[in-house]
Amino acid sequence: MAIREVSARSADVQEAIRRWREQGPKHSRNSVVLAFAIVVALLIAFFALSKASAFQSPDMGRDRGMSREGRGFAQTPEQRLENLSKQLNLTDDQKAKIKPILEGEAKQIQSLREDSSLSREDRRTKSMQIRQSTHTQIRTLLTADQQKKFDSMQQRRGRWQRQGAQPPASETP
Repeated sequence: MAIREVSARSADVQEAIRRWREQGPKHSRNSVVLAFAIVVALLIAFFALSKASAFQSPDMGRDRGMSREGRGFAQTPEQRLENLSKQLNLTDDQKAKIKPILEGEAKQIQSLREDSSLSREDRRTKSMQIRQSTHTQIRTLLTADQQKKFDSMQQRRGRWQRQGAQPPASETP
């Protein structure tokens, strides 16, 4: 009797194995397809979010000190004035005169960045003109010794830019 039960159970087990073999691959294929669909959906969501962050407004990230392009540290007019003051030993009178020049430059550069009618090259050209004008205005307020140091700072900054890098914050006029 025990042999018949074992034999019957064995037949039941064999039948279950046969059914599993017939249906098993379908279930595993469905699982693979489902997992693949989830991965694709997550990738699409990730890329959509990363593209959306690329279209932030120009002033996004300024609170963290990053420039619009994310290329480096963008100093505020106050930070630039502080660096100039340290490097050139500016008087209080010079600081008072230079601060509005730097603030005006920052406003002009911001307006330039927001002007979508200009090509990238036109923006770059105008930006360089604005910066050159600022440097000229600042230079006229400096003593002869300060002008020499300021010119030296400008040359170092120019070398950094030609090499495609950002100068350290201490060298940014």
